[in-house]
Amino acid sequence: MKKLTSLFLILCIAIGFTGCYEMSEEYTIAADNSVVFDMNMDMGKLFEMVAAMGGEEEMKNNPEFAKMQDTTIYFKSFTDTASELSAEQKALLENGKMTMKMKMEEKIFKMNFQFPYKTLADLNKTWDPANQESFAKVMNKVLDQKKEEDEEEGEEEGEKKELDKLNMLQNIYKTNFTNGKIERTVLDESAIEKLKSDESFAQMQQMSAMLGAVKISTIIRLPRPAKKTTGEAVELSADKRTVTIKYSLDKMIEDPKSGAFTLEY
Repeated sequence: MKKLTSLFLILCIAIGFTGCYEMSEEYTIAADNSVVFDMNMDMGKLFEMVAAMGGEEEMKNNPEFAKMQDTTIYFKSFTDTASELSAEQKALLENGKMTMKMKMEEKIFKMNFQFPYKTLADLNKTWDPANQESFAKVMNKVLDQKKEEDEEEGEEEGEKKELDKLNMLQNIYKTNFTNGKIERTVLDESAIEKLKSDESFAQMQQMSAMLGAVKISTIIRLPRPAKKTTGEAVELSADKRTVTIKYSLDKMIEDPKSGAFTLEY
């Protein structure tokens, strides 16, 4: 693997299509409807998978991989010069940051993406499919701080295909945040069929059998108690201010509606 971008994309596909991680998406909503979004990924099992495939020593000796240890990167340094982003898109991303902690010997590999938003409407814009491709390109730049000039022929096309797979997974649901109501609905059930026909789906099933199913949690911290919730996986805290939805990627693919919910507060 020659570039950090390529490494990140491969890790993302591992995230989306194998059982090597746990992920939580967390939304903390303030009384003024500002919100902080955190996406946390625990990919420690990735090292177990690499070791099982005999690639641990190669990874340890890879200087590009070594650069990724214990890093904090601020998106503003990339959005300022991102010609593919509109002014509005830059404003959505510029206050974000990525923090990564990695200790191979202890099988620790954790990533956190954090984005603060002034309004719930801004959060909705971030998840708009129309923005996803541009945002993904910036994500790549964040982890590709020192891009090699001798880029391999065909590498960009390969990355595009991987991004298409990620978009396919993202487009299964639509989540809409408004003052007093949050709703996640199934956007495109045909995306599930596309996933099943992809060769990576077979890899996911193989890895899940070896490393366990991908576990996903959605945690929403409310400014006031919830009044009503629907959804088979919804859990409500005693004070009704924290909502947790837990499911697995396998379950989501088997029954997309298992990840859907409605929350009124």
